[in-house]
Amino acid sequence: MVLRINLQIGHQKCTCRRSNETPTNSKIPETFPKINSVSRRWALTAGTLLSFCGEGAASASTTPYQDAATIQYGLRNGTIRPCPGGVNPNCVSTASLNDLYSPVWRSSGTDVSTSAQALESAVMAVCPEAKLVASQRLANGQFLAFTVPSYFGRDVLEFLLKDDRPAELTNDPSGTTSTEGPIVLYRSMAGSVKYIWPLQTAVSDLGTQRKRVESIRKALGWRLVGCDLLECYE
Repeated sequence: MVLRINLQIGHQKCTCRRSNETPTNSKIPETFPKINSVSRRWALTAGTLLSFCGEGAASASTTPYQDAATIQYGLRNGTIRPCPGGVNPNCVSTASLNDLYSPVWRSSGTDVSTSAQALESAVMAVCPEAKLVASQRLANGQFLAFTVPSYFGRDVLEFLLKDDRPAELTNDPSGTTSTEGPIVLYRSMAGSVKYIWPLQTAVSDLGTQRKRVESIRKALGWRLVGCDLLECYE
């Protein structure tokens, strides 16, 4: 299924708004899915059926605003999507291969469930007005999605926690064979795109997405994968 969300245009001023005031030039999308208390899967508030497949390339016959309105969310082939950099460059993802790339994390938790709870708490601590809009258990992991109010609308944070240890280790009831926690894949993206006319150049959010995910990681004390040096924690 492919999830398509109509996004609004706003102006980014800060990483996380702590005020209850909604910016006048930024409307929270009514069609963004909210968490279902029974199935904890994506549900739509406006009755618009959206789906969760392919990334969708920009078409020469569409405007940047039209392309931005069709950005897709959720997992693709069981993993986090890359950033749609050609449409919304205010994004970082562990699946991107360019300057929008951000390193994978390694949880210090003993399992996916414990790590997911810690992650949710950290997101809420760093961004008090964040909302959990999706939580889905997978065969070997868990997917979480949050929205965070900003002057670009509601930014979207998606996380996939996966246990990448061999089966013989994950099935060991003693839990003493490995101290490695789950890996954490993620994407953080501005909720809308504003362009400079007539150049159609996207307005930068000044690194808000990267700063936010780094703040969350530091709050958790989780390390970067492939980095064992002290500066990787700073």
